[in-house]
Order: sequence, then C-alpha cells, then structure tokens
Amino acid sequence: MNAVNAEAMHIVLPFVDSPGFGAALPVALVVAKTLRAELRVVTDATRMPQVDDALRRANLPQEERDAIIVERATGDLADATLHAAGAARHAMVILATRFHGERAEEPAPDSDAFGHDILERITRPVLIVPPDRDMHAWQWRKQLLPQDGTPECAGALAQVINRSSHFGIENLVMRVAGADVGQPTEPGSLATPRYIDHPQYEWDIWGQEFLDRIQAMGVRIGEQKLTLLMASGDPGVETLRTAREKEADMIVLPWHCAIGSGRALLVKSILEGAECPVLLLPQRGSDRCRGAVG
Repeated sequence: MNAVNAEAMHIVLPFVDSPGFGAALPVALVVAKTLRAELRVVTDATRMPQVDDALRRANLPQEERDAIIVERATGDLADATLHAAGAARHAMVILATRFHGERAEEPAPDSDAFGHDILERITRPVLIVPPDRDMHAWQWRKQLLPQDGTPECAGALAQVINRSSHFGIENLVMRVAGADVGQPTEPGSLATPRYIDHPQYEWDIWGQEFLDRIQAMGVRIGEQKLTLLMASGDPGVETLRTAREKEADMIVLPWHCAIGSGRALLVKSILEGAECPVLLLPQRGSDRCRGAVG
C-alpha cells in the first residue's frame, strides 16, 4: 500500500473494467494536472494485470506514469474507493458510468452497478464520465453551471466559480424558466421568471440579483470568465441542449448525495444523456451530505 499524503488533493479513479477506465483516465489526468492533485487508481488483485496493461496502452510520458499511484484493495472495491476518498482532506472520485433510468429493461453493466453503489454512499465530489464517449482529446476549458435559485446552490457554484478563475476556466451559469418549472421554496431563494418573452425586464433583474448574491459570497466578478444564460422548458433537456450547443466540457450540479429510487430526478436525467463529464457537488446543507468536504 502506498503512503497517503492527506494534505494533497486526491483524485480517486477505481478500475472496474477496461472500457470505462479507458474513457475516464484522460479526464482524470487533466483534472489532476489542473488541480495539482495526486491521481490514485484503486483496484483489486484480480484486475492488477488489466490496470498495468491499460496504463501501458495509454502511452503516457514516463514522468506522468510514475506520478500515478496504484492502490490494491484487499476487500470490496467500492469500499476501498470510498476509503481512498476519505483518506485525504480534499478528494474527488471519478467514475465512468451511465445512468440508464429507473425503467431500463436491460440489466446494467458492472461499471454502472458499481457507479450506482458509490453514488448511494459517497459524500465527496464525484465526476461522472460517460463511458461511451471518446475522451482522449478532452480539455477542461468551459463548464456549465445550472442554477436553481436557492442559496445553497448559489453558494456551491460561487466556490466553483472562484476556484476556476485560477485555471482560466469559463463559467456558463444557466437558469431555466417556464410555466412548468417549480419555484424554489427555501428561504432566501431567487424566484425565477415564468416566461422569457421579455428578457430585458425580469431576466435582467434576476441576473443582477444572482450576481449580487455570489459577489456577497466572495466571487470577484471582474476577474471571472462568467456568462449568464437563460432557457425555457424542461431543466434536464435544456441543460443537455445548452451543454451541446455551447460545447461545454463539464456540467456542474450541486446534489443531495442521494441517487435511489424517486430521488435526484434532474441529476439522473442529465447523467442519462450527458455527452460530457458531470461533476456532482455535495450540498452541505443536506442531511445525506452532512460532513462533506471537497
């Protein structure tokens, strides 16, 4: 077992199968390099030869290969993944998994079942990589941040916006309106315009209120690559459409650390159709995410 540097941020990448690992590894390398984090691959004894083969086929520069720490689990791989994430003060788990919806008729692949197991138990940030997409040329330049108007969501996104300014990442903050879009009920939430027929009125007001809110949370507006977007319709559909049209490299979603039946319906709909990685950020006000750290 490798020594753990608890002060360094850990990017934890479990090896479940070769296709999923092949999709997730390029993303994990970019994220680790951007965040100056340690990349730690977690596997078990039976998969060690596959890990060695996958890293060899990645044809990485020797210095980059040597920087990857491979941890061999002695028990359950999901338990080992969660333990590795919990061993550092700051950690992110990267999973290659596809959510197929609660009514999917075909049995889920092992990587998807593993991913769902992790999502049911983790309270750390999780980056979900679509396993059926070619990620070898992936870069982290632009991210889409859907906003629901609640103080918790604004607080989580404010942290993301501030951190990304150090890396030159562009942030696209989006709010979806419409007659069928529910209004946030938490105290202090920003009500969303029902329609966008006259964006020069209600949307200008909403946008300024949002900017004022995140500025009060410490975001230095003048130093950001920040764009506010508006859309009308189903939030999941509009998020996926905007991500494609704006060529977002990542979608960032605050969530309540719960993915079971009847929960996180918006998160599930986005994970089911996303063509880019999706970062799930634990909302610290949620009971399920209690004690979460980034």
